[in-house]
Amino acid sequence: MENRSIYFVTPDVWRGVGLEDLLPQYFIICALTDPIIPILRNQGGTIFCLEEEIGSEAQRYSNSAKLIEHPKVLAFIRRTAKGTPAILFFKPSLKLDNLLEGFGFTPIGNSWELNEQFENKVQFHLLFEKVLPNVLIPSIVGKLGELPFQKIKDHLGIPFVVQFGHGWAGNTTFRISGKDQLKDLTTRFPYTVVKVSKFIPGFAVLNNCCIYQGSVLQSDPAIQIDGISALSKNPAATCGRQWPVPKFEKKNTLRIRDISLKVGKLLHTNGYRGLFGLDFIMDEEKDRVYLSEVNARMTASIPFYTKLERGLGKTSLLAYHIAEFLSFPSLDTSYDGEGIVGSQLIFRNKQTVDRMSNTKEYGVYSLEKTVPIRYDYHPELLSDDEYIFIRKNDKAQASEHARMETKREVLTKKHTLSKWVTDLWKTKTTIEANTQS
Repeated sequence: MENRSIYFVTPDVWRGVGLEDLLPQYFIICALTDPIIPILRNQGGTIFCLEEEIGSEAQRYSNSAKLIEHPKVLAFIRRTAKGTPAILFFKPSLKLDNLLEGFGFTPIGNSWELNEQFENKVQFHLLFEKVLPNVLIPSIVGKLGELPFQKIKDHLGIPFVVQFGHGWAGNTTFRISGKDQLKDLTTRFPYTVVKVSKFIPGFAVLNNCCIYQGSVLQSDPAIQIDGISALSKNPAATCGRQWPVPKFEKKNTLRIRDISLKVGKLLHTNGYRGLFGLDFIMDEEKDRVYLSEVNARMTASIPFYTKLERGLGKTSLLAYHIAEFLSFPSLDTSYDGEGIVGSQLIFRNKQTVDRMSNTKEYGVYSLEKTVPIRYDYHPELLSDDEYIFIRKNDKAQASEHARMETKREVLTKKHTLSKWVTDLWKTKTTIEANTQS
């Protein structure tokens, strides 16, 4: 990998972290400034930030396709590249596919067409109900305006969940408990094709995977953090993840691994390569594991997960992803995702962040200290009583106000934060909710 220039092109620098201080020809190209940029540079990372070049105008470059076609970005790539530039990205788009082909750059990722085939929630259900019907949540697909409340109620019961084909962090997932709720949604989106699913009273689990030379490599499952009002007022919003899943039975891990292997083989048969993620719903009442989504791309947890892998001396799934697309010499395919312990919390509730008076700035904090004890970024090296706090600036995505990373578990059980976490903002109670995203 040392002899090929790799550029992770992303509006948000955090998407690109993971290998920036390991590979000498690994560059992050981002749109917006962030307090982490000088820290990453001091640790050996190379970052090109468009906002440092053109000021606030950089806020217009909100996706990888817009960013990579800026003349200053292209000039940086062509000035620093060894051989044909290879481009990493978080999520594909048709425009990005066309630009990379036109520039003669090598994509490190699948095409938009392949992504859409599997990630669109509606298309996903229609495809997988033919091949893995027993692991899918009972659902109905159709135009929202053509799905009467009574029909849905008769088929799926109350409450039920409406999902659009695309969304992010639960922003197009709606839990419907009454006729008026559905009517309001139908009035706004009568012609939108949706997936309407039975509500499963459980919790969400994710699994990171990578198809490398035909093998399906898997992480251990993580619990998706949601349903906690201190983190978000939207109970369906994703607010982080934790490895391992608390009090998780081995049989459920094996079930997830089996489903992940079957999905990975199906994706591979259709030409898919590299990273993908799966979302599951655990139905504890019926002792069932449901496959709820396929994320046919790099997942939001990969940057942090890569650091945790490196802390245990593992070859990261991200490295396998790069090697798959750049045809590097064979890596050992006996990947083992066991032993990972770590958590990310995403604060979408600004009131909670404002109450964390002792964490006004970026830094590594100790549970015993009210000021940062250092300013590096090495989550893999954190001790048990340390955490990293990242306050997002005003230019960041409005739904994320801050983030916390730690090598500790932050949940005692589903939807319930540990006391050491809630003590950071002096909240003694947590609100539990069953959610499905």
